[in-house]
Amino acid sequence: MNSASKQKERRDRGQEFQDEIRRSWRLVPNVWRMRISDGRGSTRPADEIVTTANGNFLIEAKRTQGDKFELSFIRPNQFRGLLNFEVIPRNFGLVFVSFLSKDIDEAYAFRLSTVIKYMQERRFRYIARNILKNFVTMPAIQLPRTYYHDPKDKRLSGPAYDLTEVINNCQLL
Repeated sequence: MNSASKQKERRDRGQEFQDEIRRSWRLVPNVWRMRISDGRGSTRPADEIVTTANGNFLIEAKRTQGDKFELSFIRPNQFRGLLNFEVIPRNFGLVFVSFLSKDIDEAYAFRLSTVIKYMQERRFRYIARNILKNFVTMPAIQLPRTYYHDPKDKRLSGPAYDLTEVINNCQLL
């Protein structure tokens, strides 16, 4: 497989995860969300902005085949956007990461600022999936799989995640 086809495969996998996250917000009551369109030169600060009663979220969704999350997955403009978004206590710059391979199908939510601090303190260059599994080690919330069924438009139905814990416990991240 050449590098162009590998890049397309990664982009498609990432788009699939973004679609699953968008579908997931439909399961949560009293949520307002807006997809952030990309400007010229990939300048958007994240994938979407979401407002709930418990907080406001700037969200970047990433999917990886491996079992580690590297900060290099996030572009510089996304770093700035996610970190600068946290100017008030109700704002959270969140990363949703999906680990998907033939053996693994898990997704987590965490604050980018928390991960950066954690990695700097320990001089890590990446976060392993098993660290995200253990909330005590580093605050992250595992996203349980679910399914969204749209009775009016079957094209909108599909795999999703239960985001209830992210909304209810965002202050702990």
